[in-house]
This record gives sequence, structure tokens and C-alpha cells, in this order.
Amino acid sequence: MKKQNNSNSLWNHRYIYLISWNKFEERSQVLFNEIVNSGYTPNVIISIAKGGLVIGTKLAYLFDVQEFGVIHIKRNTTSDLFSVRNSPELCWAKITEITDLNILIIDDIVGTGDTMNLSVEIVKSHNPRTIKTLSLVVNKNAKKYPDFLI
Repeated sequence: MKKQNNSNSLWNHRYIYLISWNKFEERSQVLFNEIVNSGYTPNVIISIAKGGLVIGTKLAYLFDVQEFGVIHIKRNTTSDLFSVRNSPELCWAKITEITDLNILIIDDIVGTGDTMNLSVEIVKSHNPRTIKTLSLVVNKNAKKYPDFLI
């Protein structure tokens, strides 16, 4: 784990967590079990690009979900770690017909919650039955926590 500190940022203490693929598999299974035990069954998984794609794909396989959507929202001004962030802006969305279906929206990190909130609003416009959210990491000061979290 590598620590970076910048007291002017949303994240006062910045950590880079590196996990092995074995640990990723283990944590994916834990998340899958948590969702199943909650009684929720997604019909469609929608990942927020780029961070939510890997865990979204893994959970799509675990749930045997055939429908997979992607929402690309731009926030970072560069591709550097801990880049300066702008307000979220929709670049594009690839979402199949989701009317009256259960949707799971996935991202890797919820900082302010603005990206996840925009994604939920985009998905709501397609009239799903339910929407649940999942994130691997959340900032304790986020405006809203995801429904599922490691």
C-alpha cells in the first residue's frame, strides 16, 4: 500500500490498494453472496467506465446475467492518479431495454457520490423496476452510500 497526502483534496489521506487476482476473486464472491442474501437479483448489470468494468464483468458472470450496460462519465482532467476532478459529464451510455427490470449499477470508487448519482438518474430515465448500486470503495463524506459495499 502506498500513501499520498494532500490536505486540500476530498481524500485527506490517499492510498493505493493493490490486491491480487486471488483476493479479487474472493471479494467478488463475498459481494455476490451479500447481494444474493439480501434477496436482490439483478437482470442487468451496468458498469461505470472505466473503474466499474472489471468488477461488473465478474459479477455478471457470477449472476449469469446476459445483459450488460456501460455508462461512460468523465470527471478527471487527466489520467494521473488523484487527478483534479470536474463535475460529472456523460460521454455516452450503452444501455439495452431495461424497462421493468432489476438493475445493478457498479463503480469502483464513490468519492462525492456525484458520478453514481448521475448514473442512477440516467438509468431511471429508462424506467427500470429497481436500481441498486455497488462500489468497492466509498469516501466517508460521500453524499450517498451505495447499497452494496465491500
